[in-house]
Amino acid sequence: MPDDVVRQDEFVAFETSVNGKFSTLETGIANIWTELKRINNRKTWVNGGLVIFGSALGSGIVQALQHMHP
Repeated sequence: MPDDVVRQDEFVAFETSVNGKFSTLETGIANIWTELKRINNRKTWVNGGLVIFGSALGSGIVQALQHMHP
């Protein structure tokens, strides 16, 4: 048999492997989606906004201090 021909048992093994990886990926995505739905509330949005604002403010302060010249 030529090297570029796949036997049926090899293909079935490959297909089983790929399907297993996709089911693992689908489970992971479902878990992430469940977690996102759980944390999607006003408190999370406000805290996230404050974290982003604080990070930008802190970064600006650090940058200003670095560019101060005596």
